[in-house]
Amino acid sequence: LNYLQMDQQAIVEAPVVDEKENALKRAISFADSRSLVVKGLHQVCKKINAEHKPKFVILANNSADADYKKIVTALCTANNVPLMIENEAETLGEWLGFCKRDVNKNVRKKVKCCSLAILDLAPETNDDERKIIEAQLKK
Repeated sequence: LNYLQMDQQAIVEAPVVDEKENALKRAISFADSRSLVVKGLHQVCKKINAEHKPKFVILANNSADADYKKIVTALCTANNVPLMIENEAETLGEWLGFCKRDVNKNVRKKVKCCSLAILDLAPETNDDERKIIEAQLKK
């Protein structure tokens, strides 16, 4: 095998990253670094009802309590705040950095986050990521 063949094999074997997931992950991490993310039921509900509404809310589909989902979805629809549903609460927690990593940067322990509100997208979020997120919000 020459180097060109090895590079082509590496490209073929690379895992496919979902654009939506990657854009959301980067947008959340940038917004969190600028304190533009609100986490948890109480804080998210306060922001949804506040005068300055969040850009959008992300809710985990596997949250422990069904009433939790009902409250957040009802508040979002009543206040015209876009709502995005994510499958795993552990994934939201990982995107926010609520996880412990080992020496090799592998996730060792995840902590759940059932809801979060993005107050505004950080300036570091590029145009492609903004378009992907806006397309998801229109669905």
